[in-house]
Amino acid sequence: MTGSADLLQVKGVGDSLAGRAETVELMTLSQGEINFRQNPEDFVSWVLRGAESPGDFFELDPETVVTGGYPEVLLRSPRRRGRWFTSYTERLADHDAKDLQSGGFSDHMSGLLRLLAAQGQSELVKAKDARTLGISETTFDAYLRLAQVMRLVTSTPPWRRAPRSRLSKRPKVSLTDTGLAAHLAGFTSSMASTVGGREFYGALIEQFVVLELKRQRTWSDQLFEIFHYRDHDGPEVDVLLELSDGRLIAIEVKSARSVNERSWSTLKQFRNQMKDREVLGIVLHTGTQVAHLNDWLHVLPITSLWEHPID
Repeated sequence: MTGSADLLQVKGVGDSLAGRAETVELMTLSQGEINFRQNPEDFVSWVLRGAESPGDFFELDPETVVTGGYPEVLLRSPRRRGRWFTSYTERLADHDAKDLQSGGFSDHMSGLLRLLAAQGQSELVKAKDARTLGISETTFDAYLRLAQVMRLVTSTPPWRRAPRSRLSKRPKVSLTDTGLAAHLAGFTSSMASTVGGREFYGALIEQFVVLELKRQRTWSDQLFEIFHYRDHDGPEVDVLLELSDGRLIAIEVKSARSVNERSWSTLKQFRNQMKDREVLGIVLHTGTQVAHLNDWLHVLPITSLWEHPID
């Protein structure tokens, strides 16, 4: 067990252990684990079977999103949770980052984490972010790689396998836990319904969905990769899953409790562009609404990610 460090990046490790070691990356707890689900959740497999459910789903509680999945945090009150996050990030920046990045500055790492936290799940623009932090783009890139080595930042690449040249080439990046992101951004569950907090909450929810899918990908019966998609002249898809057989699952994430036909208009546009691919569409929202439309589109609550039945 190497904690938050990548074994191959730790100083003093002279042997790769190739052929004698297997790497299993443990993310923070999934919602199925937090809720003591007996059978591992497997949203993608359930959707491919038709996404049928005998019961209702719960609304997404904003407190679930801002708590995140660090085991220690789940045992604490909101006030003590904040103290833990503060101590955690200070120690990472003041000790671990300096140890891994010789001659590094803790304020650079702290600033990077706070900046990424404030952006939720968003496309990475290195030049802009470097200017915001007052550092060079080379320095920014070094600290971003360091944060990834420390398993604090995760990246979702763009899907570029369509025959178009006007596609985004930038990955989306976020912190690896929404609880940590909410804390560093100064965001609480009570702010989710405020005018100033709705936009950030939407980005945080997209991050929450992506992280749940990344956790499930490690044990799902289906092999799939996770991307995002943005056509500068066309649709933008929040989350795009590509199965091993080439099928695509396009997912729109909405922070609203109910959706309508406008909510899946970009999914229809994307599907119409992908004539050579089988595309399944999903609209995830924070309410309880469920609908199955036109044999290819499912409207589902975000909580179905872990509340769905297993055959």
